[in-house]
Amino acid sequence: MAIGIFDSATDRGKKWNDPNGPGDGEYAREVAHIGFPLDPSRYMWDGSGLVEWPGWAEEQAAKAIQEQKDVIAAERYEREIAGIDYNGMNIKTDRESQQILDSLAEKIRRGLVSQINWKCANGWMVLDASNIDEIEVLVLGHVQAAFAWEKQQVDAL
Repeated sequence: MAIGIFDSATDRGKKWNDPNGPGDGEYAREVAHIGFPLDPSRYMWDGSGLVEWPGWAEEQAAKAIQEQKDVIAAERYEREIAGIDYNGMNIKTDRESQQILDSLAEKIRRGLVSQINWKCANGWMVLDASNIDEIEVLVLGHVQAAFAWEKQQVDAL
């Protein structure tokens, strides 16, 4: 059984219903009922007719799910870095801010510094032993909520 696919480079510009076009007249009649444009990654000629490539539908379904996962991940990231409100101050929660806050909290706990001026999205605040643990818990909860949302969305697929 001969197997072949439409070669768009060789047969470019030929009409599907042209007996001298891609394949033979039988191939052209098979193609005509599918509609345009024909996706050469989807169909092949198996010697007796036009058939779908084995596994094509599954591959397309997997691609569609991955695209949905990518959209969900992008939305999760936007949620993650949206920031939190703490006593009227908008504390950034982007990845860099998360790491710096963690490092500063450790320095305060170890007694290397007693307080740090921290620039928020809408002004300045002082981070010290009285608020750093609460802020860290809030940031961690915020980030975890974004990831929990993503997991819930992906699980629903």
